[in-house]
Amino acid sequence: MGGIMRLRRTVLWFLLILPGLAGTVLFVWLCWLDWQILKVEMATFTELAQRGAELRELVAAEGFQNVHRINVFCDLVCGLLSYLLCALGVHGLCVMPRAGGDVTAAGQHACDLNST
Repeated sequence: MGGIMRLRRTVLWFLLILPGLAGTVLFVWLCWLDWQILKVEMATFTELAQRGAELRELVAAEGFQNVHRINVFCDLVCGLLSYLLCALGVHGLCVMPRAGGDVTAAGQHACDLNST
């Protein structure tokens, strides 16, 4: 029974928790980079609008701005999904029965807050 539990924990760690944490860090970092670029594109668009640039320049600047807005949104969604993967893995560890205990008799799990 102990070998199966160890295998289950290993699977949770390597397929959910660690990739979820890595994805969260990666996508939040990418979002931050895209946000910095978006701020530059917004300043460029504002500067073009204030100086009375031609419509062609404004449309191009708005297009660049919208591309980075979409990138920021997608990076955040991917970061949240990665965090969800990690949370599912942690939940799986918490509801897994303790190594030496019988779940039906004791009714205790690894993260049971009421256990003594």
